[in-house]
Amino acid sequence: MKWLLAIVLAMQVAQADGLPTSVTLTQEAWAGYQFYLLSMGSGTGTFAVSPDGRGWGFTYCVTGNCGGDNRDLALAKCKERAQFDCIIFALNDRIQVKYSVQ
Repeated sequence: MKWLLAIVLAMQVAQADGLPTSVTLTQEAWAGYQFYLLSMGSGTGTFAVSPDGRGWGFTYCVTGNCGGDNRDLALAKCKERAQFDCIIFALNDRIQVKYSVQ
């Protein structure tokens, strides 16, 4: 029972922080994601998008052993482009949020 309460509380905190549960990507952002996937290949990476789905940024490591966590860099690149705080859309090739494409 305690674990159920913890899950509900965590969901409420995430919603209270204004984190979107889904995002609608523009065609340009979707194309950026496809380019990211091709660029990353079998390596590792992070793709970030703005909450409005217009801005995006990414980092990747082709060899997979570049060290460090590239999430902050992807978020910074996205924020620079979008002028908004961004969210993590994908880690490697695993999408982290619900999404649609305009």
